Amino acid sequence: MADFVVPVVRECLTRLLIHEANLLDGVKDQVKLLQGDLGIMNAFLRNSEGKQSNHPLVIEIVDQIRDVALEAQNVLDKYVASAIKQRRRRLLAKFIHSIIHVKFLHDVARKTASIKRGITNIYDRRQAYGIGEAESSYVDAEAEQSLQTRRRNVEEDDVVGFDSDATSLVKQLTNPQDLKLDVISIVGMGGLGKTTLARKIYNNSLVTNSFRCRAWVYGSEDCKTQEWLLGIIRGVMQVTVEMYEMNNEALKAILRHRLQGERYLVVMDDLWRAQIWDEVCSAFPDDLNGSRILITSRIHEVALNASATTPPFFLPFLGEEESWELFQKKVFRGGYCPSNLEDIGRKLAEKCKGLPLSIVVLGSLLATKEKSYRTWSRFIDNVNCRAKFIEVHSYADLSSMTMKSKPHRLSIMNCNMNRYISSNICDPSFTRSLLMFSKEGCLYAGQWRWVYKGFKFIRVLHIEFVYSKEIPSEIGKLIHLRCFRICNKGEEMIKFIPASICNLLYLETIHIGGCASELLPKNIWMMKQLKCLNLKDGMRLPEPPRKMDGPLWNLQVVSRLEVTRKTARLFAKFPNVRKLYLEFQTMGTDRNVITELLQELEHLQYLQTLKIRNFITESELLLKFFPARLTKITFVFSNLYRRHFKILGQLPNLRVLKLRDADELYHLKFLAGEFPQLEFFGMKDLQGIETWELERGAMPNLGRLVICNCFALKDLPNQLWDLTSLQIVKVSRVSGDLENRVKNLSMRNQVKLLID
Repeated sequence: MADFVVPVVRECLTRLLIHEANLLDGVKDQVKLLQGDLGIMNAFLRNSEGKQSNHPLVIEIVDQIRDVALEAQNVLDKYVASAIKQRRRRLLAKFIHSIIHVKFLHDVARKTASIKRGITNIYDRRQAYGIGEAESSYVDAEAEQSLQTRRRNVEEDDVVGFDSDATSLVKQLTNPQDLKLDVISIVGMGGLGKTTLARKIYNNSLVTNSFRCRAWVYGSEDCKTQEWLLGIIRGVMQVTVEMYEMNNEALKAILRHRLQGERYLVVMDDLWRAQIWDEVCSAFPDDLNGSRILITSRIHEVALNASATTPPFFLPFLGEEESWELFQKKVFRGGYCPSNLEDIGRKLAEKCKGLPLSIVVLGSLLATKEKSYRTWSRFIDNVNCRAKFIEVHSYADLSSMTMKSKPHRLSIMNCNMNRYISSNICDPSFTRSLLMFSKEGCLYAGQWRWVYKGFKFIRVLHIEFVYSKEIPSEIGKLIHLRCFRICNKGEEMIKFIPASICNLLYLETIHIGGCASELLPKNIWMMKQLKCLNLKDGMRLPEPPRKMDGPLWNLQVVSRLEVTRKTARLFAKFPNVRKLYLEFQTMGTDRNVITELLQELEHLQYLQTLKIRNFITESELLLKFFPARLTKITFVFSNLYRRHFKILGQLPNLRVLKLRDADELYHLKFLAGEFPQLEFFGMKDLQGIETWELERGAMPNLGRLVICNCFALKDLPNQLWDLTSLQIVKVSRVSGDLENRVKNLSMRNQVKLLID
């Protein structure tokens, strides 16, 4: 982790010195010194990791570097946040504030100086420790790859149950008949083996022989576009120091030029956000030579966004025998379990619920223990709790779960909360991501205090089950928070979003599911760093202040915004939005309001994805205001007629069209020349749809068709099967007659059929 932390902190320092210099009065020189110290440490880390030194002293120094870098980041975040708050205070308060933070920075600088002395000693004795000199100014790609590989605890030698999946995906990657650039994705929850399967495919001899140019890059939930681009570039060429100063467009141009004419394979491992793909995809040229992108992700929507034509591969859990086989491999290093331990061993393997990573971590721990029934029986009652902390310790032995543990990501998937709160499993001050997924790991109203008291330095807070009517105002104490995502699954809706959330100066993502439609705090317009604002059940934005310090330039996702008479005027406040979800009033919205709103869409120059709910109007003229740049449109609970589709069919860049929950849509007809670039067409819950006509020349690039819960649909158009680009037809919950017809046609025309 140290090699990742230090560059991130250095980037923060650089950004502060360039863009926030006015906030660093009195401490700018110390920040520059700290930046230089971290640069030296970073050089040491790259060199030592490249040589794979395992000397205890080197390991200890690396751990110290990580801790100091994290502490430096905390201090800087707190300093800047406090500096902004102090701007309007009296002179004495500002003076006291400056003294306090100078002391903070001095303490961190003193610690870095101590570590530098340790680094110097190691360099003086580098020959004894097997650490060589850095050989060039280029980034050590071998070191990066070596470190990232060691982070993945599931080794290829221990792969179980992936053979048939790997064979199928290898065929998909190397299909000589499919020359268009294609994106293939592997989807599954954390610990299920996505990276392992992808690595098995990546190293397959058929794949290595098919792709001269290959790159593998690891991501994370908070990984930025620049990091993805640099990671891919690092895989196909040398990365120079100058590249770290380039913007994303320049990096994409370099990558595009390098890949031009090559048959390449790029693996993007652990992709969390659809926005990242939207930003990097233009860097991949399509020379019709069979190039491929392989993505692993935990999020289905991310995979669908990346590929509208090829369905994601959902990684299944391991079966009982596969789990047992993997468990034996880890515990007995390839040997077999004695008969007297098989019964309890199988129970332990079963406790891991088919998660390969859980089995690997538990097996690695038991491999170091006495192999006796007495020893193993101690783990039976605890494995449910301990093995579910995989997200934190998935790359370390469970025996390290002590107060000295310093997890950076804590994932509670199925654990008794009270038991964890009172335990000494880990030191929460080092945790940067807190993820809670199951009902057993839910958060009740009285337990919020545990979060903001115990995890003061978290950057990511994701709680899937919240049983609370409101978010407490103390959320404002988590001043380092970058991503806040919660979902209320209880009977009571979250009805209150505190104004204190607007005090989180680093918060970039707000995602609240199960929230009632309430007005957001008025100071939401002060959150200049905000990138994603998503309230699943609707939101109303407050009136912007008259004197507003510029628009929200960074805001790129706004979902789900209730349309009022004032909504159109709000668009100017987030001019760079890329993804917009609008909800009209159920009883219909005034036509003048709709007209003004759609006209304003043209001013959103970066808008690509538009989702509309309750669009009820008979006038097709309104759709003429849809920007030509739109690539994805979704209609939900909207009444559309032939005249509407005539307008939509003229959009030159539309690649994805989805129709959902339209009971009054009975007939579809697409004419020749309409939807020229459409690659994906989906119909879901269209209870009234009976017929669909498709003229020759319509939808010429359609690659994937998905139909779900359309029982009244009698047949699919014959012209559909003449589309040379059509690869996949997925149907679920349709009439038996239609299902049988589709089966026969797809078999005859060699279109891949998926029946769910």
